[in-house]
This record gives sequence, structure tokens and C-alpha cells, in this order.
Amino acid sequence: MIRFLKERRITRILRGNRTPGVCCDRILDHQIAAILPRVFVGTQDSALCLDILKHHKFKHILNHGINPSINFNTSIKCYYMKILHIPEFGLNALFRSCIKMMNAHRNENILIHCHVGVSRSLTIINGYLMTQEKLTYDKTYHKIK
Repeated sequence: MIRFLKERRITRILRGNRTPGVCCDRILDHQIAAILPRVFVGTQDSALCLDILKHHKFKHILNHGINPSINFNTSIKCYYMKILHIPEFGLNALFRSCIKMMNAHRNENILIHCHVGVSRSLTIINGYLMTQEKLTYDKTYHKIK
């Protein structure tokens, strides 16, 4: 049995051998942070909130969480790259695709998100900074911290 805790409350209990590979909670989190002038990181909840997307004038969403049907009938283009939230998942092959997408749209606002907006999305942004700005891991880590 696995218990997922948030603010000392159990939000979901899973039984058996299956785990989702992500945190499970029922508390909405619409926080967004600007990492670069046109690159933002957020949560699954923020990516599903049309008001937030319009307010920040997002043109592209790069999703590393689950693959929801995001269809607001707007000009926002959604990209999905399946990255599991497990240590064994190899990111090397996906870095190139993510960096290519980010470079192609560097003059437009991009929201990069996973479920919580902490691990997978920031790993991609960290890799982007390392390759594009030729920075070390430590320097990019402190830049986005």
C-alpha cells in the first residue's frame, strides 16, 4: 500500500503493485514561474486553466506529464513528450526533441510542465540552458532555483 501525503493529509491510497509514477493529489496548483524571458514552468493544473494561458499569452505548451486532451479551440499548440517520473527513465533521446521545439519557438511564450512542475519540466529546462547557454549543471541549477 502506498500513501500519498500533502500537507499531512492522505490524498490517495494505492493498493497492489501498480504506482502512477507521479504524485496524486486533489489540491489545485496554478502556479507558474518565469525561468527565461519567454520560458515558463508550471503544473498540470496551470496548463489546463485557459484564463492563465491567455493571461500569460502562451502560444505553446510542452507537456511532460500525463497526456490530457487539451483543446481550448485556441491558437495554443500543445506538444507531448512522455517522460515517466521514475529514475530509470532515459531522458537523453528526448532532450534533443525538446530543445529543438524550444528553439523553434524562442520568440513566443512557452509553458513547460509536468504534473507538479518540479522534476521533469525543470530537468528539461536545465538541459536546455546547459546546451544553449553552454553553462555547467551547477550554474543552471542556481539560475533556475
